[in-house]
Amino acid sequence: MNKQTKIILCRILTISVFAVAFALMEAAAVVYLRKLFGFDAGYLPSEPKTVLNLGFIAFLSPETLILPDKFITQIELLREASTIIILITIALLSAEKLKERLGVFLIAFSTWDIFYYLFLRLFAGWPRSLLDVDVFFLIPVPWVGPILTPIVIFTFLFFLGIYLYFNG
Repeated sequence: MNKQTKIILCRILTISVFAVAFALMEAAAVVYLRKLFGFDAGYLPSEPKTVLNLGFIAFLSPETLILPDKFITQIELLREASTIIILITIALLSAEKLKERLGVFLIAFSTWDIFYYLFLRLFAGWPRSLLDVDVFFLIPVPWVGPILTPIVIFTFLFFLGIYLYFNG
């Protein structure tokens, strides 16, 4: 293995360690929210208005209230935006070329998301199944679907990220 490959693998490991630690923090915040609001499992409204349903993911109407408190919802939107900003920042700090930065972002985002669900399972016993429905994101509208959706997508994006980082 040449020196450049070792450097790249070391950076990928470092980025992955960061993403796993970040996933733990995010999962802890969600566990706190669920406990505060009394959500034991899913927390979707009984009949949410769907703007677009692709089968494996649905985009809900912007006025769909996921959390029962509008103030907490606004803070949650800021937390989600901060998550993306943090992941972009780690990509900007970890690579020079655009392709490499995109690769780092995909590696960090993928690792973060997959470990987020692993930590939720560890801390809260949820999801019980890869078919359990979750709210993936609130920006720009709530995205919902089975847990399997982000796991499959982010597994693919992780390997795409590695490819981009190595071939940047």
